[in-house]
Formats: sequence, structure tokens, C-alpha cells
Amino acid sequence: MRIALVLLFSAALAFAARVAILPCMGNIEKEHRDVLTAEMRKAATDALPRAFDVVNENFLIRQIGGMEAYEKACSESACAIFLGNKAKVSYITECKVSRLDDKFSISVELYDVLKEKSLGLKSGHSINTFFELAVFIQNKNNVPALFMEIPGVSRTVAPSGISVLERAVDFELSFEKRHLVNLSTEPPGAVPSFNGAPNAACSRTPCRVELPEGQVRIAAALDQHETADTVVAIARNNQSINIKLVSSFGILDIKPAYSEDVGSYEDWRLSINGRVFSSFSNRFSPGSYEVKLSHKCYEDINFKAGIAKGSREIFDMSKHIQLKQGGLDLSAEKGGKPVSEPVFVNWARVGTTPFVGSVPICSDVAIGKDRDRVDVKLKHRETVKYVFDMDDYLDYSFSQDMDIDNGLAGEKKKSIILPVIFSLVGVALVYAGYMQDKELADSYDEYSLRGRSQQEYNDSWNRVKEAKSNRNALYASGGTFFAFGAGFYLWF
Repeated sequence: MRIALVLLFSAALAFAARVAILPCMGNIEKEHRDVLTAEMRKAATDALPRAFDVVNENFLIRQIGGMEAYEKACSESACAIFLGNKAKVSYITECKVSRLDDKFSISVELYDVLKEKSLGLKSGHSINTFFELAVFIQNKNNVPALFMEIPGVSRTVAPSGISVLERAVDFELSFEKRHLVNLSTEPPGAVPSFNGAPNAACSRTPCRVELPEGQVRIAAALDQHETADTVVAIARNNQSINIKLVSSFGILDIKPAYSEDVGSYEDWRLSINGRVFSSFSNRFSPGSYEVKLSHKCYEDINFKAGIAKGSREIFDMSKHIQLKQGGLDLSAEKGGKPVSEPVFVNWARVGTTPFVGSVPICSDVAIGKDRDRVDVKLKHRETVKYVFDMDDYLDYSFSQDMDIDNGLAGEKKKSIILPVIFSLVGVALVYAGYMQDKELADSYDEYSLRGRSQQEYNDSWNRVKEAKSNRNALYASGGTFFAFGAGFYLWF
């Protein structure tokens, strides 16, 4: 009998020591319900002595016999007390949240399972945010005070003596160590952020910025590139960080080509999806593109280009170009009669007249041993007939030669006039020098006469010197002009 009583008493103690926390229910997101339930469990653990065992939802599910039985029980009106009896707990709490417009309401009720009655209810209304719901549960006057209603909890006697002596903690300076970092990206120009926030000192890469020591999350965004997001360990001053960005585009490169430089004076016309492009190297988002290349001297080239992210597609036109062809029916006449003359297309001999054949429409056509140019307008995929009159070309050439000869003769005449003028001036100056030389001789003879006064003697000598100086100057000038005229004629 005593053993039975002891076992019954022990079972009663175990039964009375358990407190269950039901999950918070109501019109809020599951994540928010889980947070509020955790706050309920924490409030119970903090408020109740260690003798109480706070059990959670998982314990209740196991005790009842699985999730299906649990959900069925909670669909009934007396969910809390019913679950408490099934789980063999002494006390159980139920939390309910409702929402009207933008306001929340919450109610938390504590039940005595054995007595099947409520020990208390705490409720709050017109709560603005989810954060304020958690604050309501944490308030010591609300849910913690509710658990104090369990018999014996509020009458717990504190142990005697002095314990938990609190003393002031020595003040310690707390600071964040920072380092200067050199940040760059490939390619440059990206917009970085650090731990989710921009930094005015580093709005574009490359840049130099202060960062805290430790793990820093760096993101770099650049147009037409994938945003890089990485965590970097900042450990020293002047640390260099380089982030390689992955392009979100592909490149289409087209290499223009010409057949033996035919039509090279004019660029190819490039259109992609109907839009004209001036550059032959362009970036495109991943996808398929219709490409067309056209030129007046070449057949159109059409193809599809599939562009992938980070790819570079190269189209070499030299393997695909084809000259536009036209028909040429060429004859030659001389004196009104047909003659056979060699025919040249782009300086290569292709036959003799009469000539009928296919030639590129942008060709240079020539005829005869002198390779006289044939002014024929060739047409794409059409035959053009042309008769070349050799007599007209000879008459034209002869008249041109005559004009050239007359022109050269006229220029020759013009080139003679100037040297003749210079030569005549030179001769005149030399003649004047000769006359001055005669005057010098006369002055010298006069100076040589004796029996004259000293003044007359001096004047005669001055005239001699002046005549000599003039003669020399005239000879020199005349010789210069004459030499210049002769040289000009011989040189030009």
C-alpha cells in the first residue's frame, strides 16, 4: 500500500511540474507566429522556477499520437484543456492574435488542466506593429505575471544570505579598427556597396575607401554585367581588392573583306534585326539576331547570329563574299568596220572583241593594246551591249596631244621672257660700267696734268675715285643680272 502511495505521489509531482506552451494562432504570417511562440516560451522559462518543466509543441504532438490527432484536437472548442489532459501536463497556455485593418489584438490565457479552469487572461488591443506584439509578451506585467498565477510560484521563498554581489565593471575603450583599401573591378566603372550600404568615398571603381577590419560584404554592379557579391576579409592597411565581373552580354564581331580591293572605296552596310549599325563590333544581350550585310558591288550576305552570355562570335566575310555579276556584249569598230581588239577586265585579259561574258558590275573594262578605258555602265544580272569606236578615241587622243604641245610651247615662251629681261638689264648695266670706265680714264688723265693748283689736283683725284667706284658697281650688277637670267632659262 505504501509503495502504491509513493508511486502515486511521484506521478502527481511529475504531472504537476509540466507547463505546455501552445503555438500562437491568428491572422499573421507563420514566421511571425513562430517568433511570438518563442517569446511565450522564453517568458515562461524566465518566470517559473527550475522545478517546472516547460514543454513545447513537439512534445504535445508526440504525447497525443501524431500531427493528425493534434490537428483534430485543435479543431474542437476546448483545444487547450483537451491537449493538456492528453499530454499529462498541469498547466497550458493559449495565444491568439487577430487583425482588424492595420491594428493587431492579442490575448494570452493560462489554464489549470487538472481543475479545467482559467487562471488568468492578458490581452492587448490597437497594437500597431508586429514588433509591439512581441513587446507586449515580454512585458513583466503581462505574460510573465500570468505565469506567476500558478499556485506556489509567487510564494517561492528566496534563500537567505548575501549572493550575486554586483560590482562596477572597469571601463574599457571599445573601438573599431579600420583600414584603407584599394578597390578595383574588371572592367572598371562599377558601383560598389559595403555591407549593403553605399560609400560616398567610393561611388565608382577604382577607388580608395576605409573599411572595418574583419569580414566585409562587397557588391559591385555594372551595366551589362552580373552583379558581383562577395565577402572579403579586411586585414591590413593599403590592401588591394580586385573583383572580376562576369558580362551579361555577348559580342558579335564582323570582319569586312573585299575581293582584290573591288569596291573598297565604299563601306559595307550592316543591319541587325532591321537596325543599321556603323560599327562592326557590337554588344548584344543573349539571344538570336538576324544579320544582313550589303554592298553595291557584292551579293547580300544574310545569316543568324546566336549570342550567349560572355561569348564572342566572329564572322569573317572573306569566306562568304561574292561579287555581283552582269553581262557584257562588247564590240570594237575602226573606220566603220568591226575589228578584233584585246579586252581587259580589272587589268586582266579576258578575251578579244567581239566579247560576250559575265563580269563583275564594279569592274574596270579596257580595250586595245593601249588598254583604253571603256566607259560602260554594267548592271546587276543584266547584259549591257556596247560598241567601242577606235577612230573616235584616236582623234580624241590626237587633239589632246596637240593641246598638250601647244600648252607646253606657251609655257616655254612664258619661261623665256623673264630670262631675256634679266639678261638685257645685265647687258645695259655692263655697258654703263664700260662708259664709266672711259670716264675714269679721262679723270685720271686730267689728274696727271701738272702745273695746276692744289685744289684742282684734289678735285681731279676725287673724280677718279668716284668713277672707279661706279664702274665696279655697274660691272658687278650687270654680271649678276645676266647670270641670273641665263640660269633661270637653263633651270626652268
